[in-house]
Amino acid sequence: MKQHKKHTMKLRVKFTHIILLLFFLCLIKPNPAYSQSNDNTIKEVHNQQLWIDFYPHYYMSEKLEYFGDAGYRTTISETSWNRFYVRPSVKYHFNKKWEAHTGVGFFYVYDKIEINTFEVRPWQGVQWNWMGLKRLKIHHSAKLEERWTFFNGKTDFQFRGRYKLSGKLILNEKWAIPGYGEIFIPLEGEVVELYRNKGRAGVGLSYKANKEWVVSCLFNWQGSRTALDKDLGINDYVYQIKIKKVWHNLIKSPHSKNK
Repeated sequence: MKQHKKHTMKLRVKFTHIILLLFFLCLIKPNPAYSQSNDNTIKEVHNQQLWIDFYPHYYMSEKLEYFGDAGYRTTISETSWNRFYVRPSVKYHFNKKWEAHTGVGFFYVYDKIEINTFEVRPWQGVQWNWMGLKRLKIHHSAKLEERWTFFNGKTDFQFRGRYKLSGKLILNEKWAIPGYGEIFIPLEGEVVELYRNKGRAGVGLSYKANKEWVVSCLFNWQGSRTALDKDLGINDYVYQIKIKKVWHNLIKSPHSKNK
């Protein structure tokens, strides 16, 4: 019993140290960089962002799972915008390979310079899990989003598609290297937003403290266009902390051996 308590205490200390280390690594405040053309017109901007996200997972049965994410995102600069969001979702596991997803996101953007916006974003998707290798897990996911954005008493709508290829290389029982690439495809309409995403990719390191807690730190890149000037390209370099918590509810998840 004493040995179990000592082991638990050591695990908590390690877990706390990792969270603090990842947090301070992400608190880097470089200034934004600009690329100019021959006529001194700014054609490209390089921003730095910080994302802190929490991912809850709760298995209601062997087939049905509640999941989602919530968090805070901002640019690391004096003229920063701040985004707060929550995105409750549900997924249904047909088997180990196929899943159906659906949910709704709520996003509030507070901007010191531009207008503040509130967005409601229902979405639907499907995911295929490739189970080919023991230590390498690959996921293909496609989703459709219906985006309603509210600002200054007005409402805009956009229908958008997204495709994401993600995976992780499992190093051992505790450590893994996650990575992903994603593209955004406007299908219909246009919404008011400062940055319009075109593509995103990231890679990082994750630590599995136990069966319920996983902490990850990722370095992400995303390309976008600004709504104010369509010829101005935006490159965002994002430092992200992800915290995942799993509740099994005494039910074994369909991928429990691979989590």
